[in-house]
Amino acid sequence: MENLLEELLEHEDVLAVSVGMSQDGLLLRLRVEYVNGIETYLLPLFIFNGKGRVGSYD
Repeated sequence: MENLLEELLEHEDVLAVSVGMSQDGLLLRLRVEYVNGIETYLLPLFIFNGKGRVGSYD
């Protein structure tokens, strides 16, 4: 995740990046302020590991 944030901030058209979590705790909310607007990306934090339990992507 650190690499993604560093790469985003290296772009000239990116002004700011903020990271949050959805209310249910299952999605990472990535808010990117560009020179020409704002985009919000929702990324899943957890997946089912096939054993009926939730596990992380890491």
